[in-house]
Order: sequence, then structure tokens, then C-alpha cells
Amino acid sequence: MRASTSANWRRPAALNDQWLDHLYVTPDAQGHGLGSALLNHAKKVRPGLLELHVFQQNTGARRFYQRHGFVLTALGDGSDNEENLPDAHYRWRAADEPTGGPAEDEPITGSAGDRR
Repeated sequence: MRASTSANWRRPAALNDQWLDHLYVTPDAQGHGLGSALLNHAKKVRPGLLELHVFQQNTGARRFYQRHGFVLTALGDGSDNEENLPDAHYRWRAADEPTGGPAEDEPITGSAGDRR
């Protein structure tokens, strides 16, 4: 499933098996822990493994996921997504979770602060 920015605000997060298909927090709601809460809930629902894609240019989202224990596994040239934008594949496993917990939320930038 690929990102659909027009519908993201209606469903702030969606899981499809181990894939976090999107996680979207409107810009005015960012920085208040909502993204962290949604992501932590997804980790509880899928405690063994979560994977996601994010656009490479979305550095805020990339930092957010890295702070929450996601590890970069591959970079893509965009040929596998509708937007044809270079993307990054991240993976989280419970065993990889850093101690001390994640840092405070940072705004997710870009037109789609979701799976891309």
C-alpha cells in the first residue's frame, strides 16, 4: 500500500501486517507527543517487528523514526512508489529498542508525514 496524503488526516496511523503504512500528525499537532503515542501503540500491537518507508527528503520523519529505534535497512530510487521519489526502508525489532526511551517529538515535515 502506498501513501495517500489526502486521506491521512482521517486515519492518523495504519498497520498492514508488520508494515506501518502511514503515521500522520497534522503540523499544528506535532511536537506534543501524539506521534510517539501512535508509534508506541503500533509497537504494542506488532511487538516483534515493524517496517516502514519514508521519503529520503523527509529528514524530520527519518530522525523521528531513528529516535524511536528504527534502523535504516535500504535506500530506494523511487521506482517502487507512486510519487517516484527516493525512499528509505526502516525496520524496528523489539530487541533493537534503545534503553532510556525516545527523545521528545520533532515535527514531521514534507507533504506526507506518513509511510513516505
